[in-house]
Amino acid sequence: MKHWIYLSVFALFLGLMPQEAQAQGFLKRARERAEKKLKQRADKAVDETVDKSLDNAEDAVTGKKKTTSKSATTDKTKTTQSNDKTAKTSRAAASSKSKAAADSRLNDADAVLDAYFTALGGKDKLEKINNMYISRSSSLKANSTSKKFVIDEEHIILQGQKYRTLTSMNGSEIPTTFDGKQYFSDGKVSELTAAEIKEKQAVATYPTELGLMNHGYKFVFSGAASLRQGKAYKVVAENSDQTERYEFFYDMETGLKVQEIHNSKSTVEEGVSGISSQSRTVSRQETTVYSDYKEVNGIQVSYKQEKELKGYPIECTVKDVKFDIDLPAETFEIEK
Repeated sequence: MKHWIYLSVFALFLGLMPQEAQAQGFLKRARERAEKKLKQRADKAVDETVDKSLDNAEDAVTGKKKTTSKSATTDKTKTTQSNDKTAKTSRAAASSKSKAAADSRLNDADAVLDAYFTALGGKDKLEKINNMYISRSSSLKANSTSKKFVIDEEHIILQGQKYRTLTSMNGSEIPTTFDGKQYFSDGKVSELTAAEIKEKQAVATYPTELGLMNHGYKFVFSGAASLRQGKAYKVVAENSDQTERYEFFYDMETGLKVQEIHNSKSTVEEGVSGISSQSRTVSRQETTVYSDYKEVNGIQVSYKQEKELKGYPIECTVKDVKFDIDLPAETFEIEK
């Protein structure tokens, strides 16, 4: 409503004004409007120019930053890739070096044996052993339906010289003795050859490898083997006439012996001696798996052994181990 009143008063005012005055008024206002528009256009042009300049400047700066950022990102990516490549190369080199070192170590039987002796407690300590006593229990089961036989054993060795074993089964005691020259078993005394004496003396040594080394056995590195216990180094020991052969397996991580295969050949006479006798070669193989090592007086000893003799499994559990005990003089005397 107010708008109509303003318009009516404005029309009345225009009607009362002279025509020239009205024209001059319109021209003045037109000029004022024109000047105002020009000023607005000029201001707008200036503003647009300034804005454009600012935009261009900002774009230039931003573009530089983006380029710099992109360049930095690219450089960083390249650096990261380079570092990754270098790291991979280093790891590959280290792996190759480690493998090469392992290979160079593992192609030497002496190095593997040294690692084994060290794992047991040290070669110096082993060589100082005077005697060793072992008490163990063994169980044998011929098949799934047969009764399990339990055998108790007491084994004493005079390091590298003599040994005696007392086997108890079903209330009976069966002694086996090697006095350094003769061998007593199954109630009989056997005279031994020089080679047989060396073999017995090697068996009378802890560990067996130390005895074999002292009696001229040749040790040869035979590569790596995969056993159910894990990966192992294999070393073969054999005597000069090739009648005794041992295959030893040592754990790659611990250095301890985990398995042993003993192959032996012997000649037996059949028939009546001097009349119709003939000789034949008898081969025998015994496999032993070692586990559950425990320390006794600073020396590691396997407390669990699994044997296989003529296809029959035997489980042995060590009950007691002693080193350097007082032994009676008659300990290794052969019973007459």
